Amino acid sequence: MKRKAVIVTLYLLWAAGCASSDELDRPARTTIYETGRPVFNLEASQQWQAGEGRIVVRLGLPRAVLTYVKSGSTYVATHETTVRVRPEDETSVAASTSFSDTIRVRSHEDTRTFESIYYRRALNVEPGTYVAEATVIDGETDEAVTRRQRVHVTAPEEGAAVSDLRLTARSDSGNARRPVLSRYLAGRPDSLRAAVSLHHLRRADTARVSMRLLRFPHDSTAARPPHWLTPSRGSLAYWGVRFDRADTLQRTRRSLARPEASLRFAFALPDLRRGLYRVEVAARAGGREPVRRSRTFSVRAPAFPRVETIKQMTQALAYITSEEEMARLRAPDSTSALKRRFDEFWGKLIPQKQRAADAVRRYFSRVEEANRRFTTFEAGWKTDRGMLYVLFGAPLYVEDRGTTLRWHYSYNERDPRDVFVFEEVPTSEGESDFEHYVLQRQSFYERPWRRALKRWREGELQ
Repeated sequence: MKRKAVIVTLYLLWAAGCASSDELDRPARTTIYETGRPVFNLEASQQWQAGEGRIVVRLGLPRAVLTYVKSGSTYVATHETTVRVRPEDETSVAASTSFSDTIRVRSHEDTRTFESIYYRRALNVEPGTYVAEATVIDGETDEAVTRRQRVHVTAPEEGAAVSDLRLTARSDSGNARRPVLSRYLAGRPDSLRAAVSLHHLRRADTARVSMRLLRFPHDSTAARPPHWLTPSRGSLAYWGVRFDRADTLQRTRRSLARPEASLRFAFALPDLRRGLYRVEVAARAGGREPVRRSRTFSVRAPAFPRVETIKQMTQALAYITSEEEMARLRAPDSTSALKRRFDEFWGKLIPQKQRAADAVRRYFSRVEEANRRFTTFEAGWKTDRGMLYVLFGAPLYVEDRGTTLRWHYSYNERDPRDVFVFEEVPTSEGESDFEHYVLQRQSFYERPWRRALKRWREGELQ
């Protein structure tokens, strides 16, 4: 029987921007960022105001994905954005708007921040089911990225409607609040809130909303080498996260008799340390069945996906250090001592200063790129795919077989040592936003692993 497999380039696999029909029912969130491709997060929701239905589209565009040009003492990037709303299964456009923007920053360092620029556009529509679509075009590269989401605008005669769950945090510039659109939050957000809106309520109704905040246990260790044993199916290392073993951090209930036609319920969330969380809301009006909404997100280091602190950099050396070397690196109890040990480690490996500096720069650019591409419930460099990317770089090509991925580092398919196979782990409760792949480890991977390790430790750029 002829093998059927879809062979795609790694670029297309990672950076594809079109959503399937099922994915259209969720906001378009991504952690796959690449400079020059204006990848953004999109969140669309229905809203009723003064008796008119509308679709509100919110965009979050990380500064680092744009292409900047030096202009005098500043760096400048531009983009053009078009937002459209069309009826589902139709090509006609019900409403649209376009705008352009110029972003100016003072330093090259500012061009690398993943802090997002936020945009909000509201388009009036009649009740019905629509697809909200936004396209952002980088003004320098002409690269375009499109994101879509399905939105249903409920008619008053359909009864009470509940919006999607939204997260907001206090803006760095003051008391204004900004939407949280990405899958992860970089750093502990200030005054994080979860909110839902209810529409078409009747004066005879009682609106009731309950909220709970959950934290999930997940594997936070760095991936093990490819020639070790594959994690057993009952282990946390295999599942990555256990959605069936949550800790409840907060519960809140609110009710309001004789409400207005539209209400917004907002819940203040506690200060959250790094981890994986879910906010769940159940809303009901009158005697109807409750409508449930949820949002799962992770809290990461402040500069994520960048690796900036010496502690983070030391942890990311897990793939090229021995246990004894890592123990020595972690021994110091002060930042200055840790930095000294870090420099000593690289200096002993590669005595030539420039060669050592090039190796350090290349290694941590790989770590950052792995964070951009493979982050799920844990930092991308700690995942199996991130491990291979850091040590071996991008494969020549990738086979996507649905539930498995095959990374080829050679066109010689007869040599299994150059083909790494990943199995997708099914996530419970429909949490497909967090894809998790486990490498099928084999003893014959030891040879290419040690070869790559030797190159890194001798300063031969991969």
